[in-house]
Amino acid sequence: MENNHQSQFFLIHQFFAEMLGTCLVILIGGSCFMISYINPQISMSQLEIALAYGLSVLLIGGGIFQISGCHLNPIVSLGMYFSGLLKFKQLPSYMTGQLLGSIIATSFLYFIVDGQIEPFLRGTDEAIMMIKERLVFLSPPMHFILETILNATLVFTIVSSHTNINRRYLVPFIYGASMLLVQLISLQVFMFPMNPIESLALTLFDPHWNWQQIIHIWLAPFVGVGVGVFVYHLFNHVQLVESITAHEILLDSPNAPKKHVSRPLNQSSIKISPLESRYPQNSRKKRPSRQAKRVEKETFFFEDTPIKN
Repeated sequence: MENNHQSQFFLIHQFFAEMLGTCLVILIGGSCFMISYINPQISMSQLEIALAYGLSVLLIGGGIFQISGCHLNPIVSLGMYFSGLLKFKQLPSYMTGQLLGSIIATSFLYFIVDGQIEPFLRGTDEAIMMIKERLVFLSPPMHFILETILNATLVFTIVSSHTNINRRYLVPFIYGASMLLVQLISLQVFMFPMNPIESLALTLFDPHWNWQQIIHIWLAPFVGVGVGVFVYHLFNHVQLVESITAHEILLDSPNAPKKHVSRPLNQSSIKISPLESRYPQNSRKKRPSRQAKRVEKETFFFEDTPIKN
């Protein structure tokens, strides 16, 4: 019963940690992203916006990494689950916290930009026109392939960094650096942040949303999760086979270390001092003082010395 209460307590902590972290990351990075495109007086480059995303992930990861692992993205949580690093009962609390945090953050962003969110919705005509005017426009197949590769790279990097226990303290730095690079490419090509939960939360404020936008948001990230997890398991399998093969070669070599064979203890080979023979019970529990040793030595000497008449 106590274990169930403790597990529920940890799930609640993880839920609030993911909600707070996702809300802050989207609020910091999304505000820089939207304001720079809507207000021409505030000119921020893609590098500065990507730095805002990456540094926010780094700072927030230092605070919530010990609680939830600092996923901040449902794609990362799904990758951790399919890699065997996250339990199924933890997945709903993670994804619910991320969704709620993104809705809270995008509601603030909606009021910041005065409801002008149409250019930032995937699949809308305004977004396509802005991409054609400002950024490098790709065909839909190339768009899908590039987004899949970026999501797969993000999932593989973060899952691999969580696997190494000795370097887990570097996970926030690795996550922040990978987020910076991924956002830099995505903002240059797609004009959208590489977080499907943020795009989904923005879609909720669109009165003309449809299911095609939802499919467009989630299809490439889901495929990227599958590719990233497959590559992770492939690398782990190759490393395991190589370590087993190297161990077998070492054992078959003539210079291999001999196995230690335990032998029964020979009581006659143990040397026992005269003091331990006289006091076997107290010899290892409590050491006698110097005065006691002197008295014992004198008594032992006089008992063994023949008395001369």
